[in-house]
Amino acid sequence: MLPELKEIKARRKELDLTQKELSEKCGVPQSVIAKIENEQISPSYESAKKIFEALNAEKIKYKTAKNIMTKKIISIREKERVSKAIELMNKYGISQLPVLRKNIPIGTVTEKNIVDKIGSEKISNSTIVSDLMEECLPIIETESKIEAVSSMLKYYPAILVKEKDKLTGIITRTNIIRKSIK
Repeated sequence: MLPELKEIKARRKELDLTQKELSEKCGVPQSVIAKIENEQISPSYESAKKIFEALNAEKIKYKTAKNIMTKKIISIREKERVSKAIELMNKYGISQLPVLRKNIPIGTVTEKNIVDKIGSEKISNSTIVSDLMEECLPIIETESKIEAVSSMLKYYPAILVKEKDKLTGIITRTNIIRKSIK
């Protein structure tokens, strides 16, 4: 049994597809999709089936790390001062920074870690990032499923995303939340 026809427009918009893009994916003319969405016609069963199959296939593709990650990775080098890490966190409104050595992740600096060190007075103006960094954030492939990502975010503040051994993005809990309400 197919879903109601009025769901086509909502699902298409949820996936950020234009009518033309949906048309290309399902083989149903764009003008027909427009008329269905405007409740001007009732499509044949075959046309409706093609549309819903294309939307379902796109939804599966949509739910990957690549589709929810932030492409711009704000990071810091291991020899930078902690004050620079704090400055970056404040500037970008983030709570963790991957620590890189020659574009390779080697650790993480988090707000929590900095606050813990300040509280125990183990931090000064000369403290460098490598003196207080924690373990590296986990790294996943761009095609990893959202279910795996959300499970990992229970234990880590963020996850790095790579494609062919090159970092391409970062995912935080905020990314998951924003995509779920979109």
